Amino acid sequence: MRAIRSWQGIPTRRREPLRQQPLGGDPSAQGDSWLTPLSVIAIGGANVDVKVRASSPPIEGRSTPGEIHLAPGGAARNVAEALARMGAQVALHTVVGADLFGDWLIAATSAAGIECAGVLRGRGQTGIYVTVNGAGVADASIVESGAPRAWPAWPGPKGTVCVLDANLSASAIARLTPTASRLVLIGTSPAKVGRLRPLLGGAWLLALTAAEAAALLGPAAPSAGEPLARAVAALGPQQVLLTEGQRGLGLLASGWWTSPARPVDAVVDPTGAGDVAAAALIVGLTAGLAPERILAAAAEAAALTVRTWGNVPPEVGIVWKGNAQR
Repeated sequence: MRAIRSWQGIPTRRREPLRQQPLGGDPSAQGDSWLTPLSVIAIGGANVDVKVRASSPPIEGRSTPGEIHLAPGGAARNVAEALARMGAQVALHTVVGADLFGDWLIAATSAAGIECAGVLRGRGQTGIYVTVNGAGVADASIVESGAPRAWPAWPGPKGTVCVLDANLSASAIARLTPTASRLVLIGTSPAKVGRLRPLLGGAWLLALTAAEAAALLGPAAPSAGEPLARAVAALGPQQVLLTEGQRGLGLLASGWWTSPARPVDAVVDPTGAGDVAAAALIVGLTAGLAPERILAAAAEAAALTVRTWGNVPPEVGIVWKGNAQR
């Protein structure tokens, strides 16, 4: 594997660093002066997402008409892009193949304003996630097979936000020594979320779906909502973001459960909505905004995401900022 230090021919847009507010401030009365620099390092998956909507149930041996859409994906990469579009300075650590999909993925990620110097090129195929009418299959083996030494022991200076998804192998995750003041864990999938268990005690925020929470807790898991979030919090994370599909989002922070009513309509594709919501939570929590305000803005950003075929809408930063400052 070799690190990509630059991407020739693809200009990387430089973004003004997001400035965050000290705890307790009121951003609505201060314009952009309430912001301080936010630096983020994201570690984990970067995939090519292939999204298929068949016109009728596929039948073996027949070609079924439908729509096919490609989008840059991967949990860590999605969170990284959403953060970059919200103004943060973000560096991504992942593994992609030395193939055309890898070239395309790096180009798209770099063009979104993400630093890709930590992207490694492996000998295998770039990760691919395929959904057909919402049912998905993921091949992230190139990331999972990365030797533990391929990943930084723990990157970034003190104060850096570190986002880690569960696409790394269990041995690679166990090797990480969290020294970041803000460690964010992304559940990724019910099959993989258990890999994050060794780091839960040091997590500043754990973002996961209800299905991932149930997989983490086992058969005795509460069914949904606040009881489910509290059971997850008992495993160690300081704060829990729970995404529950049509039920919306819930945040357990400082012992309080917040779950604003936000019906989701006109769903085109749900992929990436939870990742965008997690990014909004990271920005809002580090800014010291009230949980109600953060979660409402995160819900708006997630609702925008499910209305598109892409995982991170380009305008998500503008939408988040507008709602967060209401």
